[in-house]
Amino acid sequence: AADVSWFGLDGAPPDWAVPVRSLGCHFHPVGYTDELCILFNAEHHELLFSLPQARSGRGWQRECDSGDDREKSGGNAASCRLQSHSLVIFSA
Repeated sequence: AADVSWFGLDGAPPDWAVPVRSLGCHFHPVGYTDELCILFNAEHHELLFSLPQARSGRGWQRECDSGDDREKSGGNAASCRLQSHSLVIFSA
C-alpha cells in the first residue's frame, strides 16, 4: 500500500476545483524507505516546481527527465525546472 501526496508548483496541495496543466505526485510507501516524486508539465512553457521534503530525510535524485537528455543528477534538489510538455522522476 502506497501513500500518495499531490501538489502544485508551490508544493502545496492542488486546488482540485481549478483546472491545471501541471502537477506533482509524491509516492511514499508505508513500510518502505524508498520514495518517488513525479512532476508533470503539460503547459506550453517552462515551469519551476518546489519539491516536497523526502520523508526518508534523503535528498532527491533525478532519475529521468523527458525534457532533458543529460545523465541523472545528484541529490538534494529543493526545486526543479521542467521544460514544456515534459515529466521528471526523482527518487529518494
